[in-house]
Parts: sequence; C-alpha cells; structure tokens
Amino acid sequence: MKRVGYLATSAFLDENHNLIILIVNTLQQDLKNDNYLVVCAALTTVCRLVNEETIPAVLPQVADLLVHPKAGGGGHHCALHLTPKVLPCPLTSSSP
Repeated sequence: MKRVGYLATSAFLDENHNLIILIVNTLQQDLKNDNYLVVCAALTTVCRLVNEETIPAVLPQVADLLVHPKAGGGGHHCALHLTPKVLPCPLTSSSP
C-alpha cells in the first residue's frame, strides 16, 4: 500500500506543493523501516519531491542509508539527486 501511495504522491504532486511538509514525517519513519522495499519507496519519493525547505528533515536518514548494508545503493542514488539542491552549482548561481 505504501508504494502505491508514494507512487501516486510522486505522480500528482510537485516539490513545491504544500502537502510535502505533511508527507515528510511519513518519509522519516519509512526511511528507518526494517523492510527494504518500504525504504526504497521512501527514497524514491524523497528524490522526487523533497525541496530546499524539507531537505534538512530527511538528510540525516538518507546519510545513514549511505553506509547501510542493505540499502542496495539507494542512499547513494538519492544523495546524488539531493546534492544539487543542497549544494547549488556555482556555474548556475546568479552572483555578480
């Protein structure tokens, strides 16, 4: 059921939707889940929907998954997607 919910959320919402703030709590819990399928579904949703305001809430859990033996590389994949949001590219910044 969670995977269907995350799939629908990812399909119908964008990262700037107000509902994302409410979803972050569920994502935090699911990133700590023992079931790796739930963790993978949450990681996929984090990669697609987390914005600059909500990254600090999920970043510790994603960082923990970088060294988790059963993460299956999902933490690495998600970290690559989040990096541009956390550390903007200096070539695209609008500084004078």
